[in-house]
Amino acid sequence: MVMFLQQNGQQAPTDDQMLQIEGMVAQIVAQELQNLRQLSIGIAGQSQPKEQQGPDPLIALKQQELQIKAQAEQNDAAIDQAKVALEQQKMGERARQFDERLASRRLRQPQDWTLKRSVSC
Repeated sequence: MVMFLQQNGQQAPTDDQMLQIEGMVAQIVAQELQNLRQLSIGIAGQSQPKEQQGPDPLIALKQQELQIKAQAEQNDAAIDQAKVALEQQKMGERARQFDERLASRRLRQPQDWTLKRSVSC
């Protein structure tokens, strides 16, 4: 966030930019959780004698917890991206409808003017 503010001249990010930042943060968190999981596996493997190196239930539970957290972060990022896409579609549809109304009014406007002119004569 600090880098973003520095890059954009201290301007606050828009909602779309905030969602994009949150998505990137979620991806980084998921990657770091994966790195932590691999590190914990390495540490657990080095601390036990070779003959006792079976799957430690606590480590297995922690791994599952990390995987669930990573999946939740990825799901949140996907939901945020879907919300952004939906908002973009809505804005596009509103812009199209506005353009249609504006074009319709422009087409009717000369007719209205000629009607007013003929009535006043």
